[in-house]
Amino acid sequence: MKKSALPVGIKLSEVPRKKFRSQLEADFANHLEYHKSMGTISLWLHEPFKVRLAEGVWFLPDFFVLRDNCLPAFYEVKGEYSRRLGEVKFKTAAEHNDWADWFWVTRRADGAWEIKCYQAGKALPKKKKH
Repeated sequence: MKKSALPVGIKLSEVPRKKFRSQLEADFANHLEYHKSMGTISLWLHEPFKVRLAEGVWFLPDFFVLRDNCLPAFYEVKGEYSRRLGEVKFKTAAEHNDWADWFWVTRRADGAWEIKCYQAGKALPKKKKH
């Protein structure tokens, strides 16, 4: 693999992803594709990068997006039940990679996407218990 101009601690995923891990991710990919067709984003990729958190510990964000203003962003799509470890890895990756924006994505009961920007040092939004 060629050397790339990726920031330190970021590497390309070694296995190309042909399928999404969940229907929720596939639905969000359709959402991103719509925004690409409307010109609000330039590019989206599913799981293209691994983010190094510590020696031997990596985080694989669901989506990398290059917005129309050329600003990079990562999106992590979660269902109703997310694991605490996933939240910790997401927050750690965001804290150490402030060259991109980080978004936590869930789907509301009405089917609309709820997309919240993670801000360093703040807790992720609490989920409602049903």
